Amino acid sequence: LMWWGVAACAEPGSAHEAGRVSEAPRPASTCDVTICLTGAIDQTSGSNSGFEALCGRDELVGVVEDCDSGTCYRTHDSFMRSPEGAVYPKLFAALDRDGDGDVDADDPFCDVNILGFSWGGVNAVELARVLSRDGRVSRAQRRVARLLLMDPYQPMAAAKMRVPENVARTRVWRHSKPNPRDCSRVAPLGPYAGMAPLCAAGSDCEDLDYSATPSGPFVDTYGRTWRGDEVGHCSVPLVATPGVLRELESGAAPARARTEWLNSG
Repeated sequence: LMWWGVAACAEPGSAHEAGRVSEAPRPASTCDVTICLTGAIDQTSGSNSGFEALCGRDELVGVVEDCDSGTCYRTHDSFMRSPEGAVYPKLFAALDRDGDGDVDADDPFCDVNILGFSWGGVNAVELARVLSRDGRVSRAQRRVARLLLMDPYQPMAAAKMRVPENVARTRVWRHSKPNPRDCSRVAPLGPYAGMAPLCAAGSDCEDLDYSATPSGPFVDTYGRTWRGDEVGHCSVPLVATPGVLRELESGAAPARARTEWLNSG
């Protein structure tokens, strides 16, 4: 396994610097809830094909579907829409197993996995943030086990990439230097470059940049080999799929949360 362009994502001046972080136990998870946020424009757009294929795989457990259009998809459309209104109600319903309007000790503790591509990658961060603030959800149940982002991008949205502290593990697969053949070169404000996460110091956060290793090689989900400088916006999910699946199959994410976050408020 080659780890490339890996950076520990730390936000300068964070209150969670070394020596100031403590942990508290959290009950072990007994289920998975997985939600995928697709890129522009909707699930049928050709640029989303690689991400749609990833979220359609059997290895993804507990996938929450989007059936708003009359056709059920394993991904959610949040383009030009608030993820709080368009997607979060479905995530909440999946966690509220007893249907009483609260997510508490009467509901199972689930590993929440949020996957996002392009526009949906930025909205995936916001979705985790909405969960972190929902007073109907007990603080121990607000934890996101894995936030897995593929080339997240929205214009002028850098501040939206601040990862909330209820996220246990963040992984970003992206390309920072678009090539001349990038699929997004003809898109408004294109070509796009994936945005880096803003994570608290000491958090489990990795920014995996294909452009940092221009010669590669990287093998995609179909066994094809790519140079790092060949990877474009639309192909990031294809090339990232093996790594995403390893993250999802790696067992439970750390089952402990920061006391500072769990007991605050």
